[in-house]
Amino acid sequence: MSGKDAVSALPSGHRSREAGPPTANAARSSTREVEWKLVSDEQIDVDAIRALLPEQIHLGAASSFSLTATYYDTDDLRLARRGITLRRRSGGSDDGWHLKLPNRSSEGSQLDRDEIAVPLTDSSEPPVELASLVSAFTRSKRLQRIGVLRTHRTVHALVLEDDVIGELCRDEVRADVALPGAPTSPTQVFHEWEVEARSEAVDEVSKMVDALVGHGFAVSTSPSKLRQALGGSALAADPLAHNEKPSRRRSARDDITYYLKEQVEVLLQQDHRIRLQLPDAIHRSRVAARRVRSALRTFSPLLDSESLAGLRTDVVWAAGVLGRERDLDVIEIRLLAALDDMSRGTINGTDSDRAAVDAVRALIERSLASRRDEAHKNIIESINSERWSLMLDQLVAVAHDPPTTSRAAKQAARVLPSLASKQWRSLAERAKQLSDADPAESWHHARISAKRARYAAEACAPAMGREPARFAKALAEVTELLGNLQDTAISRAMIHEIADGVVDPDLVFVLGRLHAHEETAAEQLRRDFPHVWKAAARPRLRRWLKA
Repeated sequence: MSGKDAVSALPSGHRSREAGPPTANAARSSTREVEWKLVSDEQIDVDAIRALLPEQIHLGAASSFSLTATYYDTDDLRLARRGITLRRRSGGSDDGWHLKLPNRSSEGSQLDRDEIAVPLTDSSEPPVELASLVSAFTRSKRLQRIGVLRTHRTVHALVLEDDVIGELCRDEVRADVALPGAPTSPTQVFHEWEVEARSEAVDEVSKMVDALVGHGFAVSTSPSKLRQALGGSALAADPLAHNEKPSRRRSARDDITYYLKEQVEVLLQQDHRIRLQLPDAIHRSRVAARRVRSALRTFSPLLDSESLAGLRTDVVWAAGVLGRERDLDVIEIRLLAALDDMSRGTINGTDSDRAAVDAVRALIERSLASRRDEAHKNIIESINSERWSLMLDQLVAVAHDPPTTSRAAKQAARVLPSLASKQWRSLAERAKQLSDADPAESWHHARISAKRARYAAEACAPAMGREPARFAKALAEVTELLGNLQDTAISRAMIHEIADGVVDPDLVFVLGRLHAHEETAAEQLRRDFPHVWKAAARPRLRRWLKA
């Protein structure tokens, strides 16, 4: 069902939503919610609101119903501090378990969230389908009931000409909340307004909100009813999610803290996106894991290496787990693109038997699909494991308070360049020794060194500014070329695996030409390397390494 079709008649209590991406669980639905929460004086009524609305927008007939929602969180409110809510709600027309995850694209007073829902169950424990999606945030903490909110809601459709573009809700709330181990707070009674927009009408509804604010309405300081009920105990945001960029005069420890927080936050944010199989989630997580691994290596003279030995091992493991599926995706794109060229007769300047090419395409897709399924299964098993949870716990602790040595207290500009220079010298030595005749393994080791040098420069950039950032950008061209070269080596090995057991001579011929295409691509990349390397190794890009 499309986002447009998913919108029911609002007066009956349905919410205005855009259907989200398909999920692996047929019972689970995902929708996008864009809304604004407002507070007002008690005197404000619907007639006063009508007078404030833009001329082309009018309110539909009112519909009222009651909702009961039980909220769950950890005892230290790890979800609430991030604006995440997990609840069991009945009443209205969308009974079920609901998980709301804020989108990072939210701006100003506009709340942009993904809501994932599963049907109600008899159990009072949150369903694993939703609990697993927040496990990167809860980690070793258990989800517990922290409050019950009873809401009487009055809804009006927002109508532009003949189209429903959103809804206006007035909620009267009675909240009973109690943190685990704390006495139950007195029942709180408050009211709020919600203005919700359909995705295609966000701009129009936003203008309507602007018309309301300042005329008896104000933007709520709480992103959810639960946060309002909890008050100050939940208002302190998660420190990892709010990362202050260090200045050049700050210490090396400040730079390390900032960089680790930045990468660990990516791992936390992408965890549920991996589980929902959303685009680029695995790649982003893999890159973040590699950057953490590189930072722990580059900054090791400034860190208590003994206490971090186990974490380094776990991060290497995590990067490996995340890499296999991504590699298969990249190889499939390469091979299918080459087959497309072949079917057009552009490889080696000869025509191709399209039937044989199509058969090889189907063979590759089947072969890589089974490998990808196995790789994804391994990822899910790994991120569901105790080892992964403990690794995230330690990463969060280290990012928040890294175990640094006294040398890390010195100014970043005096300490960091020498550490990045070490990675650069290692790369330069490898690059100097490379030749076209070297085996793929030698080029692969050069790629690893290039990534380390690039990540080291990136890690210095927050405190040292544009010079290391420019150097990292130049090195990115080197890692891109060497990465493509490594892909040709993997793709050739994959072609050998796929060809094993193929007896049809036409298919063997196509696979042979495909292998030759990848070999030719590798030769060209090796010829291009000196030019790319020369551009990255310019002395002016490396002046900051001598600071």
